[in-house]
Amino acid sequence: MILFVVAVALGGAAIGLFISAARDTATWEDDRRQVAMMRGWERRHQGGPFDQKARPMPQVSSVYARPAKENPAPLPSRPGQTRRLWGGLVAACSLLALAAAFAAS
Repeated sequence: MILFVVAVALGGAAIGLFISAARDTATWEDDRRQVAMMRGWERRHQGGPFDQKARPMPQVSSVYARPAKENPAPLPSRPGQTRRLWGGLVAACSLLALAAAFAAS
């Protein structure tokens, strides 16, 4: 009986790790999109004359997508790989505990 509880707890932990990794990756993808949008806008407007009809600077919410003259922090590498690895290991342990529970009963 206790092995079933352990298997369920480990399975829940693995699911939590996978969800956390997916959330962090989605946030990183949004930050990367905003950085690319800002850098593209800067390249189009760099060194040219002032154009009143040009598109204004994009509104961004990412701290990494500030204008280059403000010296923003660099975008970190893609997150979530370690959590996915640990999630896989915990899921494997959960399956082993479940197999042991079925073998014991």
